[in-house]
Amino acid sequence: MFLLKWSLDDIVTIENDMQALTTIFDTTQLMPHGYCLVWNSALLWLHVISDALIVLSYYAIPLILFYFIRKYHDFPYSKLVIIFAAFIVACGTTHLFSIITLWQPLYWQEGLLKLLTAVLSLTTAIVMIVVTPKILAELGRNERLIEEMAQNNRIALATFESAQSMYITDAQGVFLTINQAFSKLTGYNSAELVGQKTSILKSGQHEMAFYNELWDSLITTGYWSGELWNKKKNGEAYFSLANIIAVKDPQGCTTHYVVTGSDIGKIKAYEAGLIEAKENAEHFSTLKSQFIAGMSHEIRTPMTAIIGFSSLALYEDMPNQIRTYLQDINTSAISLLGILEDVLDFTKLEAGRVLIESLPFSVLDLLDTICTLFLGSAQRKGLAFTITRDRAMPLELIGDKLRLQQVLINLVGNAIKFTAQGSVKLELTLQSINLSQVRVLFCVSDTGIGISLEDQDKLFKEFSQVDGSITRQYGGSGLGLVISQELVELMGSEISVVSSADQGSSFSFALSFDINNESTEYTTHLRQRSQELLCPANSNKLKGYRVLVVEDNPLSQKLIEKNLASLGIDTMIAAHGQDALVLLEQHDFDAVLMDIHMPIMNGIEATLLIYQQEKFARLPIIALSAGVTEKERNNCIACGMVDFIAKPIDTEQLCAVLELWLKPSEAD
Repeated sequence: MFLLKWSLDDIVTIENDMQALTTIFDTTQLMPHGYCLVWNSALLWLHVISDALIVLSYYAIPLILFYFIRKYHDFPYSKLVIIFAAFIVACGTTHLFSIITLWQPLYWQEGLLKLLTAVLSLTTAIVMIVVTPKILAELGRNERLIEEMAQNNRIALATFESAQSMYITDAQGVFLTINQAFSKLTGYNSAELVGQKTSILKSGQHEMAFYNELWDSLITTGYWSGELWNKKKNGEAYFSLANIIAVKDPQGCTTHYVVTGSDIGKIKAYEAGLIEAKENAEHFSTLKSQFIAGMSHEIRTPMTAIIGFSSLALYEDMPNQIRTYLQDINTSAISLLGILEDVLDFTKLEAGRVLIESLPFSVLDLLDTICTLFLGSAQRKGLAFTITRDRAMPLELIGDKLRLQQVLINLVGNAIKFTAQGSVKLELTLQSINLSQVRVLFCVSDTGIGISLEDQDKLFKEFSQVDGSITRQYGGSGLGLVISQELVELMGSEISVVSSADQGSSFSFALSFDINNESTEYTTHLRQRSQELLCPANSNKLKGYRVLVVEDNPLSQKLIEKNLASLGIDTMIAAHGQDALVLLEQHDFDAVLMDIHMPIMNGIEATLLIYQQEKFARLPIIALSAGVTEKERNNCIACGMVDFIAKPIDTEQLCAVLELWLKPSEAD
């Protein structure tokens, strides 16, 4: 029925098409090909189908290669792939022409195509010979890189699971993962936190401005580090030292945050304990210093009377036995005062409260002070005491004169104390000099008892002397050299010693000073000192001067009045600052000796009020005090006092200071 529906024209068309197909596959009409002169249908189909499949495959391979090249832009060998693709396309086209030449004699075209394919094949082979080793090497490197990445991943995983708490969030601060240490610290497990925002940890201890600053730092720098109060699962707050690092993609956009932290609550408690202990120690040190300063003042006040009155009494006529007693009292009191000063200085050094200053000073004034202090004691022992200096040395320097003088007083005092006969010498030698600086070697040598080599290591140990019998024979605290060494070290040097038993000793140190080029004072020689011991009995330079003594202690009043009277000075006494102001209005004075610690009005207040009046602007006010701390000295200078005399008062020092400020030689 179905066949009957076709028309005659349809049947004719089908017959024509069959004839055309028959013509195409008519093997009798095919061109001879190689040694194949006659084709049959089976052979024809074998060649056509196989070549067609080869053409299809060869054309498909370049398409696949180009697809992956476009997908992976960083493929390093794209040019090689292009050459290889051209070679494959040429091979496919060659097989296509093999099919065509079965019906059309395009042998020249086929030959040229095969030649092109041969060139491409040879080029591909050459390129592969060159490139293949590089590819293999790159593959090896990639394998090692993959292994390193795997190792790094293992390390990162081990680090993530370290003892330090750590978690990772996305760019919005949402938990992605936490490690066991963080879980142990906060009490949260991973399931409870993943997907939650980090605000779940807020403790309420920080203001919103704190978090705004944190996020600003992360946005601008990609990093934040600081101390953070967070909250555990149970609501307990903990103190964490946190570090937050932003992880960015190649375009610079933040993708994750890695947060590490550690609970520093115990450390903070320990720090608080240390701070409290430090504050307590500083408070105790202050109390100790105040106590020592107070005790020093309280001890010095009666010592002033003991030393002063015993010194004055020695100038009176008396039996020899009584004179011996008084000399022993005077010597013991002076020795006790020296021990007190050593302990006070050592306490200040131990507390680290000694600062080295840089102030202009005169070398000759320094040497003049040493000469004044020790010439008398050296003469009493029959010792030759000399001071020499390098003449090329600048006389005006910048340094800490007070500390340098303290060291030299200690060394010269020791030299005189431990020398029974012979000489003591202080030498200043110029080591180097330029336009702005000078280096000076100070050397104190003597012909005294000396020190054996094995005992020299004891010299600079506190409360130590080379032999216990020396303490009994010569006295002393054993702190003098320790203090001197520490002071010299603070000034940038150290004391060296050269000595042997019974051969004398030599102590030396070198210091650098800035040269005071702005000084206009040039002194050419030391002030000449009398070969006799300076004492009130033979000094008349100050006779006729009027001095106001402001002192609250009756014994000190009597002693100072006696000392001044022996110098020929007229004296008036004021018990406190208010009395002094009244007497200054009623009488004319050439100088004022002002105690510091007094009732009603102390010496500092009185000095400030005195200098507020223009008529007293040139009146020299000299401090008298048993307090010898650096702070008290500075307070005296700050309020306008011109000099400072420490109690117990040394008659020679009192005379020298008054001569300096009253200038009797100029008046003459």
